[in-house]
Parts: sequence; C-alpha cells; structure tokens
Amino acid sequence: MPLLTRDTPGGPVWVRPPFRPADYTAPAEAVHLFARWQGDEQGTEAILGSRESPFQNYLEVERTVRDGRTWIVLLEASREFGVEVEVSLHGFGQVLPLAPERAYALAAARDPLRKRPVIREG
Repeated sequence: MPLLTRDTPGGPVWVRPPFRPADYTAPAEAVHLFARWQGDEQGTEAILGSRESPFQNYLEVERTVRDGRTWIVLLEASREFGVEVEVSLHGFGQVLPLAPERAYALAAARDPLRKRPVIREG
C-alpha cells in the first residue's frame, strides 16, 4: 500500500495506514511477470540490473541461501508488496509471493530511510 502524505504543523509527513493483508499481497500479474522471465537467456542478476527490465521499481531487501540455492527478496517500491525469486543463470528460477505480513514488516523497516518522517496509524 502506498504511504499517504499528510501536512502537519512541523511539515509534511508520510502516514502508514494500519496493516491490511490485501494492501501488501503480491498481485497475481506481478508474480506472472517474473515467471515469464524464467529461462531467459540472461541471468537473474543481469535482468534485475538492466535499465530496460520491467523490474526497475523493485528493491532488493534480502538475499539468502537455502538448500544450496540463492534467493532474493524484492519489495515493490510504490505498492510495497514482495516477491522472492530464485537466482538462476537463465532468467529467474522459482518465483514466490511474500506473505503480506512479511511484506509489511519489510516495508515498515525501510521507513527510517525516508526523507520525511513516517507516522504509523493503528
């Protein structure tokens, strides 16, 4: 869910509304967009780093290794839902939507990095 802007006597602030799972659920079309790039001739890193890729609005927020495979957690910057993609030499490997609670936690953890203060409601 995008943050809302509010004017206060101290200046403009961001407002993070109370958590609602629907606001942080990855839309099916976003997950399908990643899936369409599975098996691409470029590897995961090249796709995410390309200026022409459709993934420019995603921020890498975590990278882990599980069972010998590398996974990248990406947070969509404006709508704040998340996906986890398996790194592959050819496109993306598996693509999994993040649980809304995890996407919310990751989005809220980035609040101190913003130029304006963030007020959490609820």
